[in-house]
Amino acid sequence: MHTLQTFQAIINSSVFGVFIYQEEGKIVFANKHIAEILGYDSPDELLGKSIFEIIGANKEEIKEAIKRRTQGEAFVLEYKEHFLLSKSNAIIPVSVFAYTVEY
Repeated sequence: MHTLQTFQAIINSSVFGVFIYQEEGKIVFANKHIAEILGYDSPDELLGKSIFEIIGANKEEIKEAIKRRTQGEAFVLEYKEHFLLSKSNAIIPVSVFAYTVEY
């Protein structure tokens, strides 16, 4: 099985909500569980959205983190409490584990 297909199969079967965004904040991958958490019918609804459309608080902190990443800083593993916005704009508290990966 192709590496990308293997990755997607593992992540899609995860009980954790997972999304990947590129440096500019554009969501390029989302699994079905994060779609369910946020009230979307499909992960495809999240693709192409800006991460800032689903961040409920701490936007400046996240903008700064993205800026540091584009300057070459890699995230080893960060754990934070954040708030995401659902499709209906409800605030959803989440625990976030973030790290830099090549996708």
